[in-house]
Amino acid sequence: MRILIKLLKWIGLLLGLPLLVLMGLMVWDARQLERAVEQVAASFAIGGSPFIIPLPADRIAMVSVSKRDSRQTCAALAIRNGVVRSAQIAGQTVPVAFDQGLDLTAQSEAFQPCDRIDIALMANWGYLKGGFTLEYAGSRVTQIGEPRLWD
Repeated sequence: MRILIKLLKWIGLLLGLPLLVLMGLMVWDARQLERAVEQVAASFAIGGSPFIIPLPADRIAMVSVSKRDSRQTCAALAIRNGVVRSAQIAGQTVPVAFDQGLDLTAQSEAFQPCDRIDIALMANWGYLKGGFTLEYAGSRVTQIGEPRLWD
């Protein structure tokens, strides 16, 4: 009976320790994600250009340009670890380069019918997402949404 209890304690320790390490890693990654989202949001200024989007190269990012009151989407971009995996702008696949972020000023005419940019970053070690909404008129930022985290 004593051997069985010792065996169960060791099994619990062997299973519990990696679980604690993984939980700690996920909490650390959530804090890093929160900082990354806040840095991206802080890089925009009211009246500045909404089409130059600085993004961290070590995250998965989703950028969507749409119209606020309708389901019209002007662009959808998916970036993974500094590589633009897909870029649909005005319904067509367009090559977009990643250089410490995205420079979409060349495609700004395609964004004129829309007025909102949603930027989302994903955590590396969990299912947590963070992001914010940026509203613009013409080629100027009019409102920067509050950064938030969700799962």
